[in-house]
Parts: sequence; structure tokens; C-alpha cells
Amino acid sequence: MLILEDERLLTKHLARLFAARGYEVQTVGTVASFVAVARGERFEMLLLDLHLPDGSGLDAWEEARATQTGARAILMTAHGSADVARRARELGIHAVLSKPLNLSLLLSSFADTSGPPA
Repeated sequence: MLILEDERLLTKHLARLFAARGYEVQTVGTVASFVAVARGERFEMLLLDLHLPDGSGLDAWEEARATQTGARAILMTAHGSADVARRARELGIHAVLSKPLNLSLLLSSFADTSGPPA
């Protein structure tokens, strides 16, 4: 699992949450670092923040998704909109979750094994 989040405390909590559930977790805090890591490794699951210091999680996913075929991507945002949701769907993002995160909803989004939308 790869987590793209620039808020350090949230990153730490998310990494612990998923590691405790048996996931191997890597974290990055910028679009540039996400793209670099995602181009070099395959991940089954990706958790993306929308607003980052050097761009957006949607842009990061758009750049890296060709190397992450079959991966389940979840977008997190405190400032969602219909345009964000539409673009996320167009890019094949599995779900858009509002911050503060509902952990049950987050975990169930990753537990659903039906695969990302076509």
C-alpha cells in the first residue's frame, strides 16, 4: 500500500492502522515522490490526498496509474466537490472519502475486493 498524504500526524496514524491489519505500507508526502515510487513499484492499494504542496492527488494518480493497473485507489479530501468526484470517477478512482475520515468507511473501501471501476 502506498499512502500519499502531506499531513505527518495523519500519515503516521494511517500507516499504523494499515500495518496493524497486515499491509506493507509506504508513505510519501508529495506528488513528485508519489510518481517516482509508483513508477518503480506495483501496489495493490493507494490512498491519495487531494491537496498537496506540489499538486493534487488526482494529478499524481493520472501520471502513475498506467503502472498501477488493477490497483485500488482511494482519494481523501476535506474540500470535495462534484467536479472532484467526476474527475475521480473518470480516472478510475474507487472512492472519494471526506476528511475527517470515517475509519470504518475507509477500511471497508479497501476490503471490497471487487476491483476498481472499469
